[in-house]
Amino acid sequence: MTVLDLPAVLALHAAGGLPLDDAALDRLHGVLGEIHGELSGHQLERLAAAAVFPTDAGERRPLVGADRALVPAEEGLRALLPGVAWLRADLARGAPHVARLPVVALTVDHLARRLADRPPPELAGQPIATVEAALAFVADRAERISGPTRQALAEAPVWPGRQGELRPLGALRAPAADPRVAAVYRALDAWPLAGPAALRAAAALGLDDHLRTPDLGRMVQDLATAQVAAVRALPPAVLYPALAAAGQTLPPSRLAALATLPIFPTIDGQAAPLGHWDAPDAGGAHRVPAALAGALEHTGRRRLDPGTEEALLPLLEALRLRPAEVTDLALVVAAGARSVALDAVRETLVHLADAWDARLAGLAVWPSQAGTYTAAEALIRPSALRGSALAGIVEVGPDGLLDERAEADADALAGAVRFRSPVALLLVRLEAEARPGEPLADQPPWLQTPGQVGRLLTVAAEEPGVDPARLPLTVDAQGCLCRRARFRGHL
Repeated sequence: MTVLDLPAVLALHAAGGLPLDDAALDRLHGVLGEIHGELSGHQLERLAAAAVFPTDAGERRPLVGADRALVPAEEGLRALLPGVAWLRADLARGAPHVARLPVVALTVDHLARRLADRPPPELAGQPIATVEAALAFVADRAERISGPTRQALAEAPVWPGRQGELRPLGALRAPAADPRVAAVYRALDAWPLAGPAALRAAAALGLDDHLRTPDLGRMVQDLATAQVAAVRALPPAVLYPALAAAGQTLPPSRLAALATLPIFPTIDGQAAPLGHWDAPDAGGAHRVPAALAGALEHTGRRRLDPGTEEALLPLLEALRLRPAEVTDLALVVAAGARSVALDAVRETLVHLADAWDARLAGLAVWPSQAGTYTAAEALIRPSALRGSALAGIVEVGPDGLLDERAEADADALAGAVRFRSPVALLLVRLEAEARPGEPLADQPPWLQTPGQVGRLLTVAAEEPGVDPARLPLTVDAQGCLCRRARFRGHL
C-alpha cells in the first residue's frame, strides 16, 4: 500500500467493502505510524474522520465529530473519567500518526471544568470516579488551570470536609487558632471544617481567600447567618465561652446581630433574643436581678436564665444590655397591673429600701380602704389620725385612707415615702368654713373656743411648709378669729 492508496482504503472500509478485524486494524495503524511523515494535511483530516480508532472498550470511532473517541492529554485522566470513550492507550501514547491528527486532546482543565459542573460538551454528564482524587489531580497541575475555571471550582460542591462531606469551598472553614472558636466550629454543622485534601487543594489553586480561617469576628457573622436550630443545638459549654470572648474583644457594632438571635434561654426554658429594658418589649430575654424578679415578672417581660447571664456577662455588657433597676418597677404600674402585682412592687420597695430612688415616691402601689391603688401622697395613714387633735375634725373617705394592711410597709419606708398629712385636709376645711374677723361664737362648732383654736394651731405649726401666721387660727382681743399672731385665752 502506498500513501496514495489511503483515501481509497478509508472509503472502501467505510463502505463495508474492506472488512478489517482487530489484527488487521492494528497492522493498518502500524503502517500509518511508519508513513505518517508523508501524509498530507487533507489526508490527516480524512483519517481523523474515519471510524478506525479503537477505544478502551473495543469500539471503533473517529477522532472528530460528536461520536468521536477522546484523546487524553495525560493518561491519569482515564481512571478519573471512566465513562469516556477513550482512544486506546497504546495509540494515544505512542502512535506518531495520531499525534499529527487535527484533534484536540482532553486536558486537566477540561476535568476541572467537569468538576465545577461547567463541562465542555464532550464531558457533559460524564461521571467522575472519585471527586477527591480528581480534585487532587487538578490541584497538582494548578498551573494549567485557567482563572475562570478556578473560580468556578471554588463555588462547586467538590471540597471535602473533615467528615468527608462535599461542599463549596466558601461553606467550609479552616481550623481556627482560638480554641474557643475552634470548639464552636467543631460542633456547628453549618460550617464544617475543611478536610486536609481541601486545605491542600485550595492552597495549590490559590483559592485561600475562599476558605476562611475563622476568628471571633467571623464566628459572630457565621452564627448570625446560621440556622437558628443549629446554633441552639450547640452545648452552652462550647458556645458561651466563645460569645463571652467576643464580648471582650469586638465592638458593639459587630456584636449587635447576636442580640437578635432567639437562642438565649429564659427561666421558663424557652429561647429568645436578648431584651433591653430601655426599649419596648419585643419578647426578649431580660437581665433581672433576683431581688426584682418577683415584681418585674408582672411586666410580662421574660427573664434571662441567671446562669446564662453570668456566663455571658462580657457580651451583655458590651451590648449595653443593663440589668433591671429598681426604677423599672414603674413598668409594672404603667402596665395597669392587678393588685397582686402592685403589692409585689410595694413589697419589693420595702426590701430594697437601702437602694431607694426618689423617682419611686410617686408610684401608685398603695392601697386605699376603698380597694383602689394610688400614690402615697394621695392617702392619709389611719395611724396619723388616731389620737390626733384632728380626729373628728378632718373627714376622710375610704378612697383617701391607706389600707391598714399596708401600714407596716409605710413604717418601713417612712423616711422615703411621704403620705398625705391630715393637716392638708385641715387647711382645706379652714379655707372653706373658717370666718376670719368674726367672733368665735359664729365659727364652726370645731372652732368656737380658744382651746380648740390653740390645739389646731399647735398641730398646724408642726407641719413642714406651713406658716401658722397665715392661718385663721388666732383670736384677737375682741374674741374674733384672725390671721394675726395675737392670742387670747388658753392654747
